[in-house]
Amino acid sequence: MAINRRELLAAGAAIGMGFAVTGVLAQDDEGGPRGRSGGSPSAREVWAAKPVPPTPYVAPNRLIWRLSDVLTTHNGQQDWTQHVVRTRDYDAYWISMGRAKRPRPSSMRTIA
Repeated sequence: MAINRRELLAAGAAIGMGFAVTGVLAQDDEGGPRGRSGGSPSAREVWAAKPVPPTPYVAPNRLIWRLSDVLTTHNGQQDWTQHVVRTRDYDAYWISMGRAKRPRPSSMRTIA
């Protein structure tokens, strides 16, 4: 016997309504869950994360790098490199090269 799509959807809706009705019956008059004895619980136990101080920014890491500040630092230089992020997982540079220049193989770093 084959079950068509309409019968399958009707069965799923009936099961879903059964779960919804069970959830409503398990609540007390104030909308909270009933305790084991049938009354409302006297105290609610809640899990919360402990406050942790943020990790300080260690040089060269900063919260914001402004392009205007970096350009004034390297004023007059055609080729420059600015190390902006150094963490356990990331290592990032801003690199500026003059026109028609190519990177030297010695300046490229390999990731181990």
